[in-house]
Amino acid sequence: MKTARKWIVALLVLVLAAGWFWRYTTMNAYYNSFVTEPRRDIYQIGEEASFNDGYSLLVNRFEIVDYDAYFAAEGLPEPVGNHPEKLALAYVTLRNVDSDAEGVMLTNLDLVGVDNNAPCDWDVLTAANPILEGNYGIHLDKGAACDLVLPFSLWRDRWGNATWQHFDQYSLFLNLPASSETFSKRDVITRIQVQ
Repeated sequence: MKTARKWIVALLVLVLAAGWFWRYTTMNAYYNSFVTEPRRDIYQIGEEASFNDGYSLLVNRFEIVDYDAYFAAEGLPEPVGNHPEKLALAYVTLRNVDSDAEGVMLTNLDLVGVDNNAPCDWDVLTAANPILEGNYGIHLDKGAACDLVLPFSLWRDRWGNATWQHFDQYSLFLNLPASSETFSKRDVITRIQVQ
């Protein structure tokens, strides 16, 4: 009797496992039939990337610098309060190719890596770009272009030790905001590999 009971329990467990496996695979097959991975457009430094319904961005140069050394070298006013140890600086040319949009909010751009991201440093953004006149966004007329410095905060405690010590070998991408057409669908992700 005990042997029969063990066989019945084992058979029941086997049937339940088979039922779960069948349901798991059919549900995922159904889900994958209408969900697609977004297309990823990856550009390199020196390539112009379109975004935001008619604007384009060209990264001319990229570097990682010590925060205090950057302020001293550029003659910028001494930062107030707590600040990151390093800055990632993207020297870019922003161009309005053919957009009627009100402008581009520069703080929507962020720097991403494999395991972390670096937000735009709002204080340095306005200090390094006097053309912004204290604003975080910019409007350009059709056909106009502007050179800007996009600073991103690199806080020591937000990155792993190996990454922090070897930033020169770490892949970083500048994420560009989606256009209004693709934002709701999330079918295109536009990035510029800066390092």
